[in-house]
Amino acid sequence: MIFIAPVVAATCAQSEPDTISTVAARLRLRPILMTSFAFILGCVPLATASVAGALSRRVMGFVVIGGMLAASFIVVFLIPVLFYLVEKFTGAKEEKKPVAKAPLLEPEPTIVR
Repeated sequence: MIFIAPVVAATCAQSEPDTISTVAARLRLRPILMTSFAFILGCVPLATASVAGALSRRVMGFVVIGGMLAASFIVVFLIPVLFYLVEKFTGAKEEKKPVAKAPLLEPEPTIVR
């Protein structure tokens, strides 16, 4: 979510930290959760193994699933809160500058009649 925040800040007319965090969270929440749950569900057979060497596979499966759940929690909840707090405390000392519109890279199309 942090990597997309500068893009959101550049395209948003308002550059308040809470607005940037909210927009970035809405854009990135679904892909993060889908990737995390796909990996976690892919490790379920490893955690429920019952063949030769199953004990080491089960331990590894549970550790990987627990680690992914913890990492998903950190990415979804903790990082946006820390981003908001850092931006709030460091950005409060600076003057708010108006955000200029980005220049167009391509000329606007003209309609010939």
